[in-house]
Amino acid sequence: MKRVFKIVFVSILLFGFSYYLHHGFRVNEKLRIPGLTRLLNPGDGLWKNIDISFQKENQQIQLEGPTGTIKVYYDDRLVPHIIAENDQDAIFAQGYLLAQHRLWQMDFMARLASGRLSEVLGKATINRDLMMRKYGLEYGAKKAVEKWRAFPEAYESISAFKNGINAYIHSLDDSNLPLEFKLANYKPEPWTDLSSALVSKYLAFTLSRYGSDIYDTNAKLLLGDEAFERLYMQSDSNQVPVIREDVSAPFAGKRIKPEGIDFLDNPVQGYTYKEPVPGAGSNNWAIGPSKSQSGNAILANDPHLQLSLPSVWYELHIVTPTTNAYGVTVPGIPGIIIGFNDDIAYGSTNVGHDMLDYYTIDWVDKEQGTYRVDGEVLTAERIPQTVEVRKGQDIHWDMMVTIFGPIIWQSENEQSSDLAMQWMAHRSPEKPEYHSFVKAMKCKDYDCYKNATANFFSPAQNFVYADRQGNIGLRINGDLPLKYENEGILLKKGNSKKNMWTEVIPRESNPQTFNPSIGFVSSANQISVGSDYPHPFHGRFEDYRGRRINELLDEGSQLGVEDMKQYQLDDLSIKAREFLPLFLNELDNTSLSGNEKEIYQLLSDWDYRYHPDSKAAYFFDEICDVFEEKVWDEMIHPDYKMSQPDFWRLYQLIQENPNDEFFDHKETEAKEDFRQMAQSTFTEVSENISAKDDFTYASKKPSHVMHLLNIPGFSKMGLSAGGSGDVLKANRGAFGPSWRMVVELGDKTTAWGVYPGGQSGNPLSPFYDNMVDDWADGKYNELIFTRDEEVLKSKSNMMHQIIPSNE
Repeated sequence: MKRVFKIVFVSILLFGFSYYLHHGFRVNEKLRIPGLTRLLNPGDGLWKNIDISFQKENQQIQLEGPTGTIKVYYDDRLVPHIIAENDQDAIFAQGYLLAQHRLWQMDFMARLASGRLSEVLGKATINRDLMMRKYGLEYGAKKAVEKWRAFPEAYESISAFKNGINAYIHSLDDSNLPLEFKLANYKPEPWTDLSSALVSKYLAFTLSRYGSDIYDTNAKLLLGDEAFERLYMQSDSNQVPVIREDVSAPFAGKRIKPEGIDFLDNPVQGYTYKEPVPGAGSNNWAIGPSKSQSGNAILANDPHLQLSLPSVWYELHIVTPTTNAYGVTVPGIPGIIIGFNDDIAYGSTNVGHDMLDYYTIDWVDKEQGTYRVDGEVLTAERIPQTVEVRKGQDIHWDMMVTIFGPIIWQSENEQSSDLAMQWMAHRSPEKPEYHSFVKAMKCKDYDCYKNATANFFSPAQNFVYADRQGNIGLRINGDLPLKYENEGILLKKGNSKKNMWTEVIPRESNPQTFNPSIGFVSSANQISVGSDYPHPFHGRFEDYRGRRINELLDEGSQLGVEDMKQYQLDDLSIKAREFLPLFLNELDNTSLSGNEKEIYQLLSDWDYRYHPDSKAAYFFDEICDVFEEKVWDEMIHPDYKMSQPDFWRLYQLIQENPNDEFFDHKETEAKEDFRQMAQSTFTEVSENISAKDDFTYASKKPSHVMHLLNIPGFSKMGLSAGGSGDVLKANRGAFGPSWRMVVELGDKTTAWGVYPGGQSGNPLSPFYDNMVDDWADGKYNELIFTRDEEVLKSKSNMMHQIIPSNE
């Protein structure tokens, strides 16, 4: 009997051991160990993902979809140079290659945007899925797709792109699935129009969902009207707007503020949202012949985004009888988003204009979804939601959509209202937005480029332009809601349709400039317009990088490509240059301790540059953090969050009145002023950090390029890149320049670029992260740009042919 028991027990043990070896097991909510026997299976395990594609010099791929033969030449960085007989075949090939190199990333982004990660990743992603559902990205994406088919000619491009992606997906079997699919043990779904729309909406989510309406409202309730006006509603007189010489068409439209719109009864308690990383943004500029050493226009662009592996960008070159274009695209979107051709170059930065307003809801019956607007009882649309959770319990709830937009938050506190949001990304496109970059890459002049990108509506971007005739231009592009003065700064009441914005500024009346007298155009996420622009313009804007690039370009002459690269890598901080001397001047350096004297000397000798080897840069950041925390201690409340004034306003306050009430630390009985606040800040920082410690700015604040699943082994961590969110070299943790590009347009277009990643999304490929170190070191690749097939052949390591299967 004992023997039988042992056999049964051992059998159960072996069965359980085999099961977990195959299927894996979860250690905790965030860590799951994949099944090792499945991953090590010689038939379809991980070894099949070792990338040997770069060794296959020539390959023929037979596919259903293209009408002619497509040749793809790969250079030594795995950048594909696509030669196709027509544009649709080229877009088909783009889709196929993106899937070949980035399929898991594309699947992940579409799932992330739609709130469907938990289907394949389990409990660890439930909160992220719920957030995406509440923001209604899929809701907005479905509205977009409904409109796409209304533009049949343009729709051909998205269809060709989708067909190329699916041609690759259909060629896969279990053995050659991308690595992450094997680790998570699931398979890719067919790519749809909705998939591309979701990727687009996620970009809008990343770049235009931020608004300080709620936290500003809470601050005004706590501080009162006078203090709020003084701290939050002032403009920075030192700021240089994006558009300095506006040539936009006049528009007489005006929106009048309705009465009783502001919600100023009770603070909003419980609602929090992830605020943007300070300084995260982008730079772009273009110089005309008067500033250029060669007499050619030169364009530079470096969009700052969350850095990831696989990279947010994919580099490619498209050649057809009508096109010769090079640049980068986001996997999942057709065309070239930032790039150039023989005649023009173009790029973008985020505008930061307020595109999302919050409204309180006047419920009649919350359970039934009825609410009151203009005295009428309306019923919210209910959209059933199911968050499927792998190896967990599914979550069911109803998304409720009001006339203002989806309910983003339901309060558990009776004194705090539920909130709906009106967001530009939820609107239906009136033009074929997805076709913007397919058309733009073919343009030869500014009129064509403006017309092509007029289709683009969200998120609003600063589109910069240059051409080989020496013309330069910049337009605030996208749909800008027509608002009354300061609309959206405070939370609004959702009790009247009049409280909604419904009209957008006509595209030709968006702020724009063309061949300005100063000889250049530039943007770095600063405010777009000056006080002379006739329509209210507010949002979340950067305060220092725009001033710095304008300073460099104003002073510069006889500038060349190398100057443009150096400007992209410029790490001088105007914030430090202005604030630090004021701060140090208030310290009594005769009574400092030994450590304090060393820190004081480091800061006094500092050149205000965020160099990787600098110690002073780290001390300065710590001083700013502690100083702001002490000054704005009034904005800390146990029950609700509120925003803090911008740092430039703090600097102004010091100049206006160093005895201002806000320099008094409320936790002490004494009445402090700026001098005492500076001294206590310096003492606190000095007590926590020794100048003798062996550290640098880069070791204390390194850059990271993380895998999308935060797998350390698939990430590049601890990079010594330097830079800061307040400087042109805007590295900040996991945020930074995601694609540095410089283009000179002469008789021959020449260009340089680099991004922190690699072309392949496969962590086992030599092209997965091969450009990260060059990016961190400030190096660029000269881009191979020619339509001459013989030249491409001579500079390529391999060539693949895509042949129609019906031939």
